[in-house]
Amino acid sequence: MHDNLGHGLWGDVLMKDTAVGSFNVHHNYLLHNGRAGVRHERNECSGAEFIAVGNVIQSNGWESVRGGVSIHDACDDPRFYVANNSFSGNAGNLAVRITDSGRSDRPDTKNVTVENNTMGGNIVKLGSGVSASADNIVIRNSN
Repeated sequence: MHDNLGHGLWGDVLMKDTAVGSFNVHHNYLLHNGRAGVRHERNECSGAEFIAVGNVIQSNGWESVRGGVSIHDACDDPRFYVANNSFSGNAGNLAVRITDSGRSDRPDTKNVTVENNTMGGNIVKLGSGVSASADNIVIRNSN
């Protein structure tokens, strides 16, 4: 997915209702999208998982700085996993942006693992209300 005004790929509300029960983003080129290269949002604690593995995610966010991968108001059941991706050139130098709106009508973002990515100068950023220790956000082995 490339050169979209919005997100490259977007998984939203009740992802468990998909045929595979999860939002799997594997081995894609996500380039030059106006918002996030990949956005996973508000899954309502539905039992769906989000997995982004083996992607090239570069130069996204020129319309709204959301990062290469944006995880927002996403409940922790069963897992969110971002690994073995190649990031660079995303607006704000954001490879992965993990946020929570704090709204009571939306789930809290928890249990995200980000590991073994090639960062290309990009970083992982936690938004306000998200704590690595309290919300079990694991970031490791990415350079």
